[in-house]
Amino acid sequence: MNAADALGALFKSQTLIAHNQRLYPKVLNAYPPNGEGNVYIVQHGIVDDEIETIADYIDWYIETHPGMAAGEVLVLANRRVIGNGIKDALNFRAQQGARTWSKTH
Repeated sequence: MNAADALGALFKSQTLIAHNQRLYPKVLNAYPPNGEGNVYIVQHGIVDDEIETIADYIDWYIETHPGMAAGEVLVLANRRVIGNGIKDALNFRAQQGARTWSKTH
């Protein structure tokens, strides 16, 4: 992702956060000690496919990166049904695998 794409993703993220009436403060700031992260923009024609693809990726990533705590994964979705769907899909996977997605994994 180039700098212009990253700025566009940051703007979209801040717009989504600002739209949520329950979150305060409503600013997404970089925290330099965390270092660089990855940003992926994922869209599918069917919401259920989008939910499953994102949940599959997060599940795979956490399993293949033991140092990554599940609580460190941030997913911004423009609809609650997508965010809750991803959470539910991950919880289902955790129950099937007899593991829990705690903040420390």
